[in-house]
Amino acid sequence: MLAHLLEGSPESLFEECCGLPWTVPHTHRSCSVINLPVFSEGVAMHPTPLPWYIVLLLSIPQTFLIIKIGFRLFNLPVSCSKALLLSLAVGVVSIFARGLPLPFGVHTIILAVSSTLLATVVTGTNLWHCFISILTGSLILGVLEGVLVPVLLKITAATTDSLASEPWLNVLYFLPSGTIMAVVYLLAKKRNYALFDLRLNKD
Repeated sequence: MLAHLLEGSPESLFEECCGLPWTVPHTHRSCSVINLPVFSEGVAMHPTPLPWYIVLLLSIPQTFLIIKIGFRLFNLPVSCSKALLLSLAVGVVSIFARGLPLPFGVHTIILAVSSTLLATVVTGTNLWHCFISILTGSLILGVLEGVLVPVLLKITAATTDSLASEPWLNVLYFLPSGTIMAVVYLLAKKRNYALFDLRLNKD
């Protein structure tokens, strides 16, 4: 059976393994046996490298705001220099994590864990306090982008495919969310506002 498949063309190999006709559009060709996308040349899709400007203009600012607003809302001190250092470190981790052929969602887990561990080491803050703060900041960013990005896509007549094919659009669409997060942080800092003072919890 294996020899028979190896002797055949990519088209016949796809049809034998996946039970689908090769006439299916290439964007919809996937093999349920191994759950990997297959393209016209019959190879699995490789991880897409993260462009350097996306790390510089998107990943680092996002991480910086997540850390600053998350720590502020729980009254945990973190200087701008330490937040920037953490953002740079997480940006480097994201480059390597994005290049790994991992299942969907694992990259996010890696970044969350690495961000928490790095924040604990750099700031000397309790591990769980760092996790709660970073998680809160990430949730705020996620909610904002979940609300604003669909609106921006409709206004600009773009699609989610455009975000993948033209990464710079992600930077553009982040600006409204980033601006709101910065304003929220500045207001919380000015009014000395916190959801909960984790410094009172020594555990």
